Amino acid sequence: MLRVRVREVWWSLSLLFLILVGSTCSLSVDDIQFDELYEKVRSGQYANNQDLIFPIQYKQVKGLFVSYGKVNSHGDEEQRLLRRLFAVPDNNGFVTAWIVELLLEAHHLGRIDLNADIDTLANALQALEVCRDKNQPPQAPLYSFWGQIENQYGIWEEHPTNFVEPLDEFESIDDAIFWILTALGLQSLWEKLDLDQINQMVKMFIDSFIIPSDFDDSAVHLTMGLKLRDHFPSLADQWWSRNSNVQVLSKMWTQLSYQPYSDDVNVNSIDPRTYFWIRGFLHKHENSGPLRLITTWTSNLQENNQTMHKGIRMPFNANNVDASVVANGVLGIITSALKMNSQEFKSFWTPELEGLLLNSTNLLSWTMETGICLNRTDIVLLYYPPIYNFYWFTARSLFALRNNTSSLPVLKTVKDILENTLENTATSQLLSLSEDDDSNPWTYWDDFLGNNDTINGKVEKAGEDRLYSTAIALNALMDIWTIPTDNCKRQWQPNTPQSVITVTSRAAAFLNTFILKDTYLPENCFFSGSMKGPLSLPYFFPGNKICRPDGTPVPPVNQSDIDEDLTDVVSGVVDEATYQTFLTEQWFGVDVPTTFPGFNGDDISFPFWSSPPFTYAAALTGLAKWQTANLCVHTTKLQ
Repeated sequence: MLRVRVREVWWSLSLLFLILVGSTCSLSVDDIQFDELYEKVRSGQYANNQDLIFPIQYKQVKGLFVSYGKVNSHGDEEQRLLRRLFAVPDNNGFVTAWIVELLLEAHHLGRIDLNADIDTLANALQALEVCRDKNQPPQAPLYSFWGQIENQYGIWEEHPTNFVEPLDEFESIDDAIFWILTALGLQSLWEKLDLDQINQMVKMFIDSFIIPSDFDDSAVHLTMGLKLRDHFPSLADQWWSRNSNVQVLSKMWTQLSYQPYSDDVNVNSIDPRTYFWIRGFLHKHENSGPLRLITTWTSNLQENNQTMHKGIRMPFNANNVDASVVANGVLGIITSALKMNSQEFKSFWTPELEGLLLNSTNLLSWTMETGICLNRTDIVLLYYPPIYNFYWFTARSLFALRNNTSSLPVLKTVKDILENTLENTATSQLLSLSEDDDSNPWTYWDDFLGNNDTINGKVEKAGEDRLYSTAIALNALMDIWTIPTDNCKRQWQPNTPQSVITVTSRAAAFLNTFILKDTYLPENCFFSGSMKGPLSLPYFFPGNKICRPDGTPVPPVNQSDIDEDLTDVVSGVVDEATYQTFLTEQWFGVDVPTTFPGFNGDDISFPFWSSPPFTYAAALTGLAKWQTANLCVHTTKLQ
């Protein structure tokens, strides 16, 4: 009884402390313009279907939210204009699934009313069906990045219409590039471009159009769909009727996971870039039982060899581990444990899936604790360049587990692992990356877009992703340091550091000041291809299984041997002394790129996707979380 009373006193003191700290922030909890922000999100949703008529108009799918394919070029004024002006509207379902989940959270917190605008939600859910993997059994919740078309082999292959079909209008890639530069008024760039490098990059980009479905899209769709159950039972039932075959996803998640200590080359092989960064974790867990880790692609070496010339091919013919994809998979599994009923869960859960969850959670923790996510962001977060995404993706699982109603012991273990790392290491890393405005009560985060252009002899820092980075970092900190309670949907934890309270208040003030203004661009590099410049190719990292589809070995000497059929992986676990020797050697005539110069480094240019509606949705939900937690402080105090 005394212990309970002490806890109540401590909580009251904590509330008083938070109120005193919060009073130093210039932003009132009543000042946020949620309706205007929601309207900015809604305005980025396609209202009608539209066919491609190049170059007059691009294809649109009703219900999807806008995103654009762009290029991270940087340097002089022309390179800046190319980065800002070149934008191909894309019809991927990934951005829309994320925006829907963000809107569901804002609705849950009472800051928007999706019931009053149900068509926005219903149209988005309907549009996402385009991205279902039609090669899988009926009702299997396996999704691809783009919609699919059936090819001559009877296989459904991904088909990004607005990227693929316009290229057919040109005789060569050079012709397409010249047309684009002319259309943008940037013909002067023609003589400055490395056309050989661009041709190589574009060809690899085109090759990536026929990718398999993936566990990233599938996990995001699963989490989003199950969260519909909280407030939209009718839509949730419709979604479940189309996605109820969850045992297929569970089986594929485990069977196609990375199992480095297995004797099966199909599951013990991985992209050499992944092995480079992950090998320390593998050695650490050598004797800890079966090791399974979430991979990106729903394929393996054997399946890839069978489909590579029939419309489906893993990029570089290898699976990989992306820590951000792992984080999304972990949340998908956790959400399933929390929101499926007993019958559904019985068909989904297996001991192998539980092991996959625990191993993958340990990997997330290790990735932050070692700082490898900061040192080699390019290959640790292979498809998600922004580091803030990774913190937020991981923090979402921690917040979900703070409302754990399951009796599964593994969920408590996962929560403890995440809580320890996120409250300590990750929070310190996030706070160290923030920047204060000395003239105003604002804090913000920058990443790399627009932060290395030299204009009139001066390096400019335009902060083109400042709004997005700040919104995502705010979401991450709010998910790390708030908990759901009976009285409040979000409440600060009693042990929340003053630094976190202060920085989130200043970040909320910054976002609320600028999110609806034109001071900063609402751009983001939410997603990208895996290649970040010529030295990021997997062929330049050590591999021990380099061969043709028929198994014929290829010595890693001549770059002329690199083609679309080459398989280059690390199979099994290499003795570290041997691997250190590998690092001193050249691979296909190139020294191993053991360091990364940053996304704005010399010769670093790559395609990425940006979605302004996603920036607005992230800001909307981040501000909703912050306001809810701070209103809870005042409400609880009054009670």
